Amino acid sequence: MGRMARSLYSTLQQSSVVMATGQHVAGRIVRRLSSRPQPSKVGQPKGWRCISGCGACCYLEPSSRSTIKDWLDVKEYEKFLSMVGPDGWCVNYDKQSKECGIYERRPGFCRVGTEVWREKTGARTDADVARLMRSSCREWITLMYGVGKQSPLRRFDKAMGELSHTKAKADD
Repeated sequence: MGRMARSLYSTLQQSSVVMATGQHVAGRIVRRLSSRPQPSKVGQPKGWRCISGCGACCYLEPSSRSTIKDWLDVKEYEKFLSMVGPDGWCVNYDKQSKECGIYERRPGFCRVGTEVWREKTGARTDADVARLMRSSCREWITLMYGVGKQSPLRRFDKAMGELSHTKAKADD
């Protein structure tokens, strides 16, 4: 395990929520900063997908992302900071429509991919990556919007359930 992976693992142990499975979940370092995936270039794990109209990960306030510096190099971190608006949300995120204004041109750190998560967390399988991503998304959505009827959490859980159902059918 590399130095960065050890550092991230240590941070996860200290700052993450322990889920029912007993696994530590990366809640605040969360994944990319966009509300939609780019499937052709990103390589997302089976068992996870982004939902449109969420944008919870577009809340960039650096104090809420304690390990972001560990995930980005100096140039990427400077770009990240330049995107943080006065209210903590990405300057390119439209809070009314819940869409990214630069989606097609968004920086690499706004994209989610299996390999990045595998490298940064030390997860060994796509299933482990998907589990971490689902847990992180659930935690971040809950932190940003709560669990009420207006929260994107219900749509996210439904989408994840549909993925599980599709996977189960494919395994038959």
